[in-house]
Formats: sequence, C-alpha cells, structure tokens
Amino acid sequence: MTPLMLLLVASLLTLTNAHGFMQWPLPRLVPGDANNGYQVARSASTDPCHGLAAGSVLTSPLTGGSASIDYVVTAAHNGGCTVFIDRGKGWETIGSDPSCGSTPHSGSISVNIPSGDYSAVIRWFYQSDNGSGEQFNTW
Repeated sequence: MTPLMLLLVASLLTLTNAHGFMQWPLPRLVPGDANNGYQVARSASTDPCHGLAAGSVLTSPLTGGSASIDYVVTAAHNGGCTVFIDRGKGWETIGSDPSCGSTPHSGSISVNIPSGDYSAVIRWFYQSDNGSGEQFNTW
C-alpha cells in the first residue's frame, strides 16, 4: 500500500468513531478530550453529556433572540441536526437544519432563544440515517 493510501485509510478509521459535535456554545467535555481531538464529544451517544455529572456553566449568559449554534460533522450520514433548549420544562426545539450531516463540514444553525430570565441547557442533536441510527449529542 502506498503511503498516501495508508494515510487515507487511517483517516477514515479515525472518522468512523467520531461524527460530530457542537462547538458553540462551549460543550461540556470529558477532561482532556479537547486535547485528544474531541474523540468522546464526537462519538455516538444517546446520553447528551456522555456520562458527565451536571457541572458549572461554561458560556457567558446568552440573551433571548436570534443566535447561531456552531457544529462540526466529520463523517457524513445525512439525517439532519436539531437544537433544543431545556429551561426546566423539558426539551423544546429552537432550531434545525435538515441538511446538516450530508457532507463533512463545519456549520451553524440559526436558533431563536426564548426571552426571559432563566437558566437553561442547549443541546445539539444529530440523528444519522446510516442504517444503525447513530445519535450524536452535545450539551
């Protein structure tokens, strides 16, 4: 195998276990994950916090109105992405992009954050259509 082919195969193997995550607002991460290429944050999980207990706020307060949620998808499987907010009453949809995940790329989803004085959790969700129905969550 040529060196270029080996590099391509190694790259694909790395991506198969790491499909996407929310970049902004700052996600909660397993310690050291950012220095490890966000391998845990990008991995498939039905658990939005990948087993982490509730922690401190990582992003300065956001105000109500229009905002952008930034994400990275490293392996394309269509399916689309949705952004939710939980203000203590359960998950509410605040934005979506049905084309998210169709190609590997960085992108943004326009959302509308409800106005008011509250604490909340924002969650990015990518449901792939790759046959296994992998789910990618970040919050």
